[in-house]
Amino acid sequence: MRRILCSIAILGSVSVLNAWQQPSVNAIAPPDVSGTWTLGTASGPTPASIEGRGNSPDGQLLVGVTPIKLVISRDGNKLRIEQHFQLFAMHVLEYVLNGQPVKSQFVAPPRDAAPSEVTSKREDNKLVSSINVFVPGESEPRHYAETISVHDNGDLAVRIQRVGSADSRTLLYRREVK
Repeated sequence: MRRILCSIAILGSVSVLNAWQQPSVNAIAPPDVSGTWTLGTASGPTPASIEGRGNSPDGQLLVGVTPIKLVISRDGNKLRIEQHFQLFAMHVLEYVLNGQPVKSQFVAPPRDAAPSEVTSKREDNKLVSSINVFVPGESEPRHYAETISVHDNGDLAVRIQRVGSADSRTLLYRREVK
């Protein structure tokens, strides 16, 4: 009988410790960014949806054309973003969310896709990526830092900055409601 009571006490202690280590139901989950997002904000149309200098005249940012729509899906540890453009077809970006580099394509001026390597990880409620773009004809890769987050008002913010430059561009998207 003593052994049974002792076993029950130990089993109960392990269960309590295990439950304490598990995330609570009330824990803050990362925002779900899956769905279709259109350029613009919850409070207005497109002009307010682009912050920053964008592609500067001195050529510092060089991030290509602005996508007017994003279709985002998640499959396990991968995030897939379809970028849809007004004047040409869509472009697909894939992110691996565990900090491992992934080969991809990056739309660089003048609208040609260039090979890139993207390393992404979740920091708080943001997806933070380091992007190295290997533009043909350039001896050094272009280095970019990108942050994807959801604002309190529900807008999706995609901020990109060329490393070593003060130029950045933040695009704001609103979720399409079906």
